[in-house]
Amino acid sequence: MHSSAEWSGLLDTARQIGHHLWVERELFGWLGRWSQVEVDPEVTTFLGEMSARHGWHAELLLARLPELREVEAESLVVPGSDASTRVLQAVCIDPDADRLVEALAGYQRVLLPVLLGSYRRLVQGANPASDAPLVRWLGFVVGDDVDEWLRGDALVRSLLSDAEDVRRATERQRELESLLQGCHFPR
Repeated sequence: MHSSAEWSGLLDTARQIGHHLWVERELFGWLGRWSQVEVDPEVTTFLGEMSARHGWHAELLLARLPELREVEAESLVVPGSDASTRVLQAVCIDPDADRLVEALAGYQRVLLPVLLGSYRRLVQGANPASDAPLVRWLGFVVGDDVDEWLRGDALVRSLLSDAEDVRRATERQRELESLLQGCHFPR
């Protein structure tokens, strides 16, 4: 039987993994829908690849979700907060080729760095003894996301062909940064 402190720590870790799993599933679906929009083939390929990666991340997190007799695993796969839901809904705009710059700028320049920070906090708060496998797998997830961030930012820059594109990207970034004010994503 777990002590009260162990149970609380295990449940908190499970909740955090569940929140991240929810985000990864949402990104898998959203990026997959965007990968079907007829735009530049390089962009379509990138979005499809990133969708697949986030799907894999979701599978990894599901496999790392602690098995708790008292809690059904899928009941933990929920948004961390109402603010998390609002942020993800704001970032994940409906696919439309005319809004590609805004979609990618919001995702690459706002959400992805925040998600990376959230994973870092999860690793820092992990128990070195009991959470070692989780930390190891999170290393793969973070590595993928850093690669995605760097490649995606270069892609966004390539799409900024004139002052109007720069204005749209900047405005989108500002809008989402304002929404994130005081929000601990995905918690």
